[in-house]
Amino acid sequence: MKSIISKALIFTLLSTLCLFGNSSNFASASSNSDPLDNQRYLIEFIDGEEVINDTKQRLYISSPITADGTSLPLQEYLEILEYSDQMLNQVQDHTPIEEKLIEKDNSLATPMSTYNIISYVSDLDWKSTGPKEVVSASVQCPVGGGSCQIQSTSQRTYQESFSVGVEGGWKEYIRGHFGFSWGNSTSSQLAYQLPIPEGKTGYMAFRPWIQYTRGNIVTKWYTYGTLISTSTSNMVFANAAEKLPNDFANGIYSIEFPY
Repeated sequence: MKSIISKALIFTLLSTLCLFGNSSNFASASSNSDPLDNQRYLIEFIDGEEVINDTKQRLYISSPITADGTSLPLQEYLEILEYSDQMLNQVQDHTPIEEKLIEKDNSLATPMSTYNIISYVSDLDWKSTGPKEVVSASVQCPVGGGSCQIQSTSQRTYQESFSVGVEGGWKEYIRGHFGFSWGNSTSSQLAYQLPIPEGKTGYMAFRPWIQYTRGNIVTKWYTYGTLISTSTSNMVFANAAEKLPNDFANGIYSIEFPY
């Protein structure tokens, strides 16, 4: 797995994203952030086990593992949680789409000689985990019998989202920018299993990886192979869950113990 994005890049992303406008398709910015959020996640030892303490939701997090079966060190997962929280508080939408048209010379244009090429030009791509989903019932593992297996029994579906004004045909160009990993509609896995320590009561949580992009739809008009005009939309935004080769949503499963 790629290492977590550097703090310098996070600061740059957050500074840039603060310029966005508002839309119901994306998470709203928090104008009154809790000053304690910087210390929300702490690594602690509880009953001899190293866990992440989510001091805001008052729960312990253990056994993080990716949807493809790769175990995550707790420190790496803590950094992912901190980064994703920051991004969720900043991601916003932009104004409705308008086209900015560069004036063109039509003196040589005829219906047979003129054609256009449309493309999506990304200005910024990033990825963070989405909100937590509880995907199992709460399980109480009795003392004396060793750990218990807990499995996901609830499936969550994630739909792609586009900013206001993105036309149907434009969506294909944005999807094509990511290729197969862009999940138009994808779901978490059922029957995914993790161990829960004896004497503990908890549930399985899933946080999907969400891909975000912002950019412009660019239309270039040609006559006899010569560029005669360029039309560029205002900035557009989109997001979708990252999809694995098995078509399930990529993300991170973990066990959580409320206290």
